[in-house]
Amino acid sequence: MELLSVGETLGYLIVGIFFNTFLYGIVTYQYIVYFNTNFGDHYALRLMTCFVFLLDSAYSVGLIYSAWFYAVANYTNPSALLESTWAYGITSLATEGCAIITQGFLTWRIYRLSQSRVLALVGILLSIVALALGTGISLKKLIIGYIPDFINFEWLVVAWCISNVVADSYITATLITILIKSRNKLLKSPPRYRIAINRLIRWTIQTGVPADIFAILALISYVLWPESNMYGMWGIPIGRLYSITLLDTFLNRPAIDRSGSAKTEETESTLTQRTSEQQIDLEMQGGQLTTIVGLTNMSGESDEFY
Repeated sequence: MELLSVGETLGYLIVGIFFNTFLYGIVTYQYIVYFNTNFGDHYALRLMTCFVFLLDSAYSVGLIYSAWFYAVANYTNPSALLESTWAYGITSLATEGCAIITQGFLTWRIYRLSQSRVLALVGILLSIVALALGTGISLKKLIIGYIPDFINFEWLVVAWCISNVVADSYITATLITILIKSRNKLLKSPPRYRIAINRLIRWTIQTGVPADIFAILALISYVLWPESNMYGMWGIPIGRLYSITLLDTFLNRPAIDRSGSAKTEETESTLTQRTSEQQIDLEMQGGQLTTIVGLTNMSGESDEFY
C-alpha cells in the first residue's frame, strides 16, 4: 500500500464526519418539527420516521466515536488509521437504510399516480438491488476490518454506487414524467394549477439529486483514489441527505387542528387522481400548496396521502 499523508486518510474522514454532523443537526430540527406538528399521519408513517431518526442518530454518534478513536485515542498511533471502526464499516448499510425508505415512499407515489404496477415494481427492484449491495459491503468491512484489504471488493463498491444512482434517477425521472403529463393536460386551466405541479416537480428533483451528486462524487473518488478516504468524505453524509429531503417533503403539508380538519385560511389544497385520464385537481391554500398525490392516506381516514 502506498504511504498516504494524514490529510488523505484522517483529513478526508474528519471532514466527512463534520459535514455529516452538521446535516444531522438540520434533520434533528426537522424531526422535532414533525413530531410536534399534527399532520394526522397513520402510525405506520410515524413509525417509519422514528426508524429513520434512530438510524441517523446511531450512525452519527458512531461517527463521532470514530473521530475520537482516530484523532484522540490513537493520536500517537498512525497505524490505527488502517483499522475500520464499526461506524465506518456500516456506512453503506446506514445509507441504504435511509435510501430504501425514501425510494419506497416515492415509488408508492408513482404507483398511486400512474396505477402502473410495472413502473412501481421496477423502482422497488432497483432499490432492493442497491440495498443488497450496500449490505454486502458493510458485512465485508465489518468482517475484514483492515482498510487496505477493502480494495479486494472494489467492484462491489462501484456496483453499489452505480445501483444507487440508477435507482434514484429512475424513480425521479418516472415521477417527473408523470407530473409533466398531468401538467400538459392543464394547459387551458388557470396558471395556479401549473404552478402547483411545477412545485411538485421541484420537490421531486430535490429529493433525488443531492444524494445522486454525492454518490457520483464518491464513485469517482473511489475509482481514482481507492486508497485514500476521499470517497468516504462524500459517502458518509449521503444518508442524511436522504433524511433531510424526505422530512422536507413531509413538512410541506398542512397541519391538522384538534378537530381533525386541515388548518386553512382560504381553501383546502388538493391533488387527486381522477378518472382514467389521470387529471389532477389542485387548489391553493394561503399562498402554499398542499399536495394529495393519490397515495394511501397515512391518517387511515381516506384513500389519499398528503
